[in-house]
Amino acid sequence: MREQEEIMKVFFSGMINGWANPEAKKSLVSSIPGAKMISFKYGRSFKFVDVYITNPESRVSTGFTFIYRFSAKKLVPVWTMSYWGTYPKEIAQFVKKALMSAYQDKVFCGGRGPGTFIDNQKGLIYINDTSPGCTFENFSGMEKVISMVTGKILGFHRFRGQILT
Repeated sequence: MREQEEIMKVFFSGMINGWANPEAKKSLVSSIPGAKMISFKYGRSFKFVDVYITNPESRVSTGFTFIYRFSAKKLVPVWTMSYWGTYPKEIAQFVKKALMSAYQDKVFCGGRGPGTFIDNQKGLIYINDTSPGCTFENFSGMEKVISMVTGKILGFHRFRGQILT
């Protein structure tokens, strides 16, 4: 198996067990006040790390995801993604469902959710707008949640990432 395919498997496993999963085990990052981290080893070859922080006053958040490969007893970064934006607490669960739908289907859409995800009962639409030519190797875009009632954007995140091998 090519290394890139292995890295993509680590990505989906990490994201399925990450922030979008209500049972994710989060730890605090002592050197970054307020930051939370989800981290685990994937087999004997890889480590997945997701660190994020939210300003409790503004609900603006930022974070980054790294995938490392173990090489000669050291960690070598092989893939990264950064993201930033804001979502009100009221729609966070909806965003998690949108993200999880892409991760469980193993569909890569810029590291976030599917192109579109709709909850008619809640009147919410999730839209993931990736840049042209978006691939696992190099991607960027913006996701947003829109009210079906008002048409107003309720929250968004921008994202960017690439493979480092």
